[in-house]
Amino acid sequence: MLDVLEALARAGDAGAAKAILNKSTPDLKPVAAMVTFTLPKGQDLTSASWAVLTAVSTAKLSPDIGATLIASLAQIARITECTEFEKRLAALEGLQQ
Repeated sequence: MLDVLEALARAGDAGAAKAILNKSTPDLKPVAAMVTFTLPKGQDLTSASWAVLTAVSTAKLSPDIGATLIASLAQIARITECTEFEKRLAALEGLQQ
């Protein structure tokens, strides 16, 4: 099929030339710009979330990056919660022995 498209492209068929280019070049995906953002250290996840929202509202971060950061903070909260439950459970099991 590529031979047929190549022949048509050489004959001046713009559609065939475009089809060859589409098949021979990879689709380029947009690359997100890297953003540097410092979260407050030593504070809770709520303070960090407010810092992200403040950065979005003052146009220091784009809304999509802000949403990604808040989702990451929510995931950290879930992981922290599971770790704390494991520690509490281990302590309770130690008391029962």
